[in-house]
Amino acid sequence: NDVTTALDRPDKAYQAKSAGMVKLLRNLIEYRSYLVIQHYVMSNTLQNQVVEPGARVPLDDYLDNMQSFATVAGDNAIKVVFLTRPHWPTPQEMLEKPGWRSQVPAYNEALRQFTRDNDMYLIDVQRYFQTEVDPDQLFTDEAHFYTEEAMDTMARLLLRELDASGLLPAVQ
Repeated sequence: NDVTTALDRPDKAYQAKSAGMVKLLRNLIEYRSYLVIQHYVMSNTLQNQVVEPGARVPLDDYLDNMQSFATVAGDNAIKVVFLTRPHWPTPQEMLEKPGWRSQVPAYNEALRQFTRDNDMYLIDVQRYFQTEVDPDQLFTDEAHFYTEEAMDTMARLLLRELDASGLLPAVQ
C-alpha cells in the first residue's frame, strides 16, 4: 500500500506516539464525548488544510526502504526476496486508472530495476499473474486474490521460484 494516496502527509512524516499517550488515547475513545470533540476538531482542522495528494511512500522513499531491508538482512546473513505487486489489469490498463492505481506499474518497474542493479532476488508476481494464468478468475478487484485457487497459485509460484533460486533447503 506504499503507493496509495496519503491522507495528509507521507508515512515517514508521522511521529510514533509514546506508550503513555497510546494508553491515554485508548482510554479516551471509550467516552462518547471524546469522540464527538475529536470529530469536530479533526473536521475543522482538515477543512482548513490545503493537502497536496501524494503517495503514502513516495517512490524514492520506497526504494530507500527496499535498500534498508536488504542492508539489515545482509548484516544478519539473511537472503531477501522481493516481490512485485500483482494486479489484475495489464500495466497499460493500470496506467489509465485514476488516482494512485496508475502509479503501481512504476513501483513494480522500479523494484525490478533495483533488484537488477543490486543483484538481488526478485519474484515477479505481477508478470507471472499477467502472463501465465488467467487473472480474471483470481482477483476480487485489481489486486486482491478472490479464491483459494489464487492463493494456491501464489504459493506454488513462490515455492517454485524459491526452489529454483536455491534459497530453500534441500529436502532429505
